[in-house]
Amino acid sequence: MLGTRALIEKHGAAVVNDACVALLELGLADYRSLRRYLDRRPTAPPSLAQVDPLIRSRTAGASSTREQEARQEPH
Repeated sequence: MLGTRALIEKHGAAVVNDACVALLELGLADYRSLRRYLDRRPTAPPSLAQVDPLIRSRTAGASSTREQEARQEPH
């Protein structure tokens, strides 16, 4: 029971629940299978927002570029 609780804290309840559903469909209902399934589960790469909070959204960058172009004098 404590091992399952630790997996929930590490991976989140929704992920552990989905793993349990998948394992039960395969006829596996033990902690070891659950732990190995979660450890080998491919994780999604972090989004740019998670990597660096200074990265602006595409719309924010586009509007700031348009503002800079509007301020420049024609040559």
